[in-house]
Amino acid sequence: MINRQFISEHWVGLWLTGLGSVVILSLVPGFSPPSQYSLDKLMHFGAYFCLAAVPLFCFVRREAAFLAVGLIPALGFALEYAQKGIAGREFSPEDMLANNLGALAGILVGLALRMNKRFQRQTGQKP
Repeated sequence: MINRQFISEHWVGLWLTGLGSVVILSLVPGFSPPSQYSLDKLMHFGAYFCLAAVPLFCFVRREAAFLAVGLIPALGFALEYAQKGIAGREFSPEDMLANNLGALAGILVGLALRMNKRFQRQTGQKP
């Protein structure tokens, strides 16, 4: 049987990799995401959705999960704002909105999954 701590450590590593990737790709000079407007916004939404949902569902320590998730919306604002000063990048309020709508959706889904997982543990149901 795989213990919960083992699973949590792997999810933390995967989440940190995703977080690092978002930061790097947001700050690389001249990096241009897909030219299709809707695909770009969908990528922003999806990345921040995952960054917000994964800690709530997969981190064992509740404090760590809520701390990680609490920083995601601020990260969306900060990275987008930082692009003003990077050559070949531009500030986009639409990207900022997509980032934070993704984070909000991820928080809602992550909380629902976390509460369901907790309910199943408390009632003795198998997840």
